[in-house]
Amino acid sequence: MAYDLEEQEQIDQLKAFWGSYGTAVLTFLVVLLVLVGGWRGWQWYQGHQANQARGYFEALEDASRQTGDESVARINAAVTTLRSEFGATDYAVRGALVAAAALIQPELIGSAAPAVAEMSQARFQQPLASQT
Repeated sequence: MAYDLEEQEQIDQLKAFWGSYGTAVLTFLVVLLVLVGGWRGWQWYQGHQANQARGYFEALEDASRQTGDESVARINAAVTTLRSEFGATDYAVRGALVAAAALIQPELIGSAAPAVAEMSQARFQQPLASQT
C-alpha cells in the first residue's frame, strides 16, 4: 500500500517515538498490570478471610444459644480459632464479645474472663488509623 508523503512522515514519527520510548511504555503497562492484579488479589484475600471468619462467628453464635458443657467447648474453640487465624478481622472482637456474654453465667464466670481480656487488649493496641 502506498502512503502519501504526510502519512509516511506520521508513520516515521510513530516509529521513532516507539523506538525511543517503547520499552518505557511497555514497562509502565506491565507494572500497572501487576499493581492492579496485586490490588485485586489482596481484596479477594481479605474478602475470603472475612467469609471464613463469618462462618466461625456464626458457629460461635449458635453455640452461645445452647447450654451445657459441649456448648462451652464449642464457644472456646470458635473464639480460639477466630483469635488465632482471623485476628485481623472484626469478627474476632465481635466473637470475643459474644463469647463473654455467653460465658458470663455464674457457673461459667471463670471462662468469660479470658474472652473479655482478649477483646480489650488485642484490637485496641493497634493504632487508630488501622481500625477503619
